[in-house]
Amino acid sequence: MKRPREAAADVPDAHGLTVLHRVRASSKLVPWHVAAVTCIAACPDGSVFAAGYDDGKVEVFDGALFNCLARIPGSDGSEISSIAWARAPGDAHWRLFASTLDGSLLELSCQQLQPIAATDSFGGAIWCMRPAPAAAGVVKQLAAACGDGSVKLFAVHGAVAGAEYVKSLPRVEGNVLALAWHPDGRSIVSGGSDGCIHCWDVQRGTERQRITVGTSSAAPPCVWSLTVLRDGTIVSGDGDGAVQFWDGRFGTLLARHQQFAADVLALAASPDGASVWASGVDPR
Repeated sequence: MKRPREAAADVPDAHGLTVLHRVRASSKLVPWHVAAVTCIAACPDGSVFAAGYDDGKVEVFDGALFNCLARIPGSDGSEISSIAWARAPGDAHWRLFASTLDGSLLELSCQQLQPIAATDSFGGAIWCMRPAPAAAGVVKQLAAACGDGSVKLFAVHGAVAGAEYVKSLPRVEGNVLALAWHPDGRSIVSGGSDGCIHCWDVQRGTERQRITVGTSSAAPPCVWSLTVLRDGTIVSGDGDGAVQFWDGRFGTLLARHQQFAADVLALAASPDGASVWASGVDPR
């Protein structure tokens, strides 16, 4: 399964990349291959943000000046799917984690410019990874949406590199493509290729509720993006181009917005939950 992509304006080369510029070196033309940005995550303290690319590299930028502070090379076939920042008790600084479609959860060092620890997902490709809500400047838990139909939970410990696998929530049909934490940190919502939103109790590991996002009897649309507002309202973006708002307690549909012609791949909400932004495959 592949994430939908926006079509390039120019004709791509044999590798599927569009040549934007060629640099002359040693009397030869050297192709300049541009990697697509797949994810962006800001450090909770606002000082920096990191961007992941489809060639596996990660870059860290100054949050005020936007200049690149660190560039961590990737490896072939390790497309970055998500980036997260975590900080366990005892850590002096925020730590950078990245998930890949080859099923790895990496901790990256901005000083050494390389991964310093890798943890297997135990569930195949990681389509999405999200940190638990910050509490008193601490984020010590990560959740990963995996290709085997499960959400895996990982713990981050102070002064110990990498993330420790903790447990798996029950598997559902298809791939889990998106997830979001409730602001209280006690529950997670996930969605995927089964066309449903699953609401999980993190501590008990049980499913509290299941919401079907499709509006017809045809094949259900993939749920590509999720976020949970401060009041518990669930917002979903799907393969039909719809952004839908759901009552977090009863699972009833509150509003549906059909502003897109294709998959909605990203959602973001203001801290107060008053505004929600959406983006997807089409250029709207």
